[in-house]
Amino acid sequence: MTALAPGPAHARPEHLRAPQPAAPEPPAVDGSPPGGRAWALLAALPVLAVAGAVGAAGLADAPARSAAEGALTASAYAVARGDGLGPGRLDPPLAALQVGGWDALTDALSRWDGALGAGREALLLCHLAAVALTMALARRLGLPRVAAAVAGLVLALSPLAVEEARRVTAPGVATPWLLLALWLAAGRSRARFQLAGSAAALSVAALTAPVTLLALPVVAWLALRSTRGRRSVLAVPVTVLTGVAALYAVLATAASVWPEGTRGWPWPASGAAGSGTGQLWDALRGWADRDPVLAVAAVVAVALATRSRALRPLVALVGLLLLVPFVPGAPPAGQAVPVLPAVAVLVVGAVVSEARRARSARSATGWLPAITVALAACLGVLAAGQAWTATLRGLVDRDADAAYRSAAAWVLSSLPAEARVATDDALLPELVAAGRAPVGYAAVEADGQGADSWRSLDVVVVTPALRAALAELRAAGSTGTVGTAESDVVDEGVAAAVRNSVVLATFGAGEGAIEVRRVEPDGAGAATAAQEADAAARARVGTALAGNARLDLPAPARRQLAAGRVDSRVMVVLALALGEQRLGVAGFPAAPGEAAPTPIRTVTVASADGEPVRDGAPATSRLLEVLRAQPEPYAPQLSLAGGRLTVTFPAPSPLGLLPAPESDDADLSAPPTTSPEDP
Repeated sequence: MTALAPGPAHARPEHLRAPQPAAPEPPAVDGSPPGGRAWALLAALPVLAVAGAVGAAGLADAPARSAAEGALTASAYAVARGDGLGPGRLDPPLAALQVGGWDALTDALSRWDGALGAGREALLLCHLAAVALTMALARRLGLPRVAAAVAGLVLALSPLAVEEARRVTAPGVATPWLLLALWLAAGRSRARFQLAGSAAALSVAALTAPVTLLALPVVAWLALRSTRGRRSVLAVPVTVLTGVAALYAVLATAASVWPEGTRGWPWPASGAAGSGTGQLWDALRGWADRDPVLAVAAVVAVALATRSRALRPLVALVGLLLLVPFVPGAPPAGQAVPVLPAVAVLVVGAVVSEARRARSARSATGWLPAITVALAACLGVLAAGQAWTATLRGLVDRDADAAYRSAAAWVLSSLPAEARVATDDALLPELVAAGRAPVGYAAVEADGQGADSWRSLDVVVVTPALRAALAELRAAGSTGTVGTAESDVVDEGVAAAVRNSVVLATFGAGEGAIEVRRVEPDGAGAATAAQEADAAARARVGTALAGNARLDLPAPARRQLAAGRVDSRVMVVLALALGEQRLGVAGFPAAPGEAAPTPIRTVTVASADGEPVRDGAPATSRLLEVLRAQPEPYAPQLSLAGGRLTVTFPAPSPLGLLPAPESDDADLSAPPTTSPEDP
């Protein structure tokens, strides 16, 4: 019997056909498995929530602002108000335009007490975008979803990353754009569109913070790897980069915003004159002090990641960004904040890479590296949990910026608007918002009597950055020029102003203290002698005034008068008012930051002719009439509220207003005969 040859499968009955496997669903455009985008979004939301909560807590209070942050915030404030780029402009201006655009579109300035909080709110948005793009980049480089989420958590919880992300700096604004360029360059599908987008994103990053231009070789590396060197595809990003550069040249010429050179093109701010290994080690040591766990993990991860083909571009990125201090005129290495997302991916990616390598090993000993890496990862998690919690609590609970806010408030409330104040850019946000135009350190000249001489200054503000720069200047033999951290250069001009000045007010303590000092054109020695003579005259006149029968004083206020702690103008005006009526003084409150020997410039009046001071009362009206009739320098600022009349005179207190010891006019124990119009 002849056997029949089997027929084709489609000719068999349905119930006899072998089941055929379903055709696989094509992968998503970005190379992730089907439905991967939804899962990626679900995994990213908790990480972004953590990053937002940690970043928003105490946002405007810590860390203390830097000079570069103050300059960029002031420029962003001017942009938000439609006043151009303001006096704190940085070159190129795209960072200020982005931060100021956020402030203007969302009215962020109304949600904060000052421009610094609004600027940091915009940087919080940049930080959240950087966390999301870090996870996306980790996925595109082949890391699992869980590992990508862990990389995002590292960036969200590292105290170093949180602190740097809060600062209003151009590199912080540029970081999301750089990550977007890297993510697009690593894509394999729709290469022309993704590479065009990568080139555009890199252009924005470079025009925001030129330090990110160092990442161009890494972006090109990823592009070559994803396109396998196809020239027709690679021509697209080259064309985009060329077009953006030409467009910027045209717009910059039309708007006259070409870099001026004084603000440090191609860098976002001028830095110290020195560069090289010393500056790099100083920056790395500072990073290690703030986050030793991430510093150790980064060193280990970079060493291990060199064995992974997928992670080598990020290793190169870290190396390139750490070369910043070796470029003449570059900013401090601390400005290379775009390196932190790459470090976060490398730390997690190295663990994943070693685990995969061990799993593919055939011998039993192949698991030893994996076990070692796993144990190190566990120890790292435990150490990070303990160290990061304490450091993050300090960022949330500590108000490190209080001294800067208090100093700016004192300058605005105590000094007249026409006062010439020399300060670095850290105080620019408040001063620019109040319409003041401070003098930069670099504009102060050491010699001469001209308008730019240190002798023309009324006040110099000594910030921690200036104090460190002056110490460096003294170490250099008081010759040459040094730079404050990310701020104006400091030379003998501002140094002479500080040497020939006396303290008016101090805010903060220790190395973070900020001093407001009155500049003495005749020199510190002559000023000290004049101050001692004025203090003796105040004590003599104050003792006489305290014995005036028409002046009711509490015991502490009487002691302040007798000790010469009260401003000469306060005593003169009190003596004039006592010639008209009886007064009850509640006290002489010192302004915040002012301590002996700075005279107290405020008196609080509680009663006039035995009646409490109040608006509309006849005795109060007579007192206000006397006070308002006074010419300079005796014209005070008046505030009547809560049953108290507060009389305040601007700083600094003038010297030599009181009569000399041999004068017969010093007896103020009796009502004076001088009229209010002739003090």
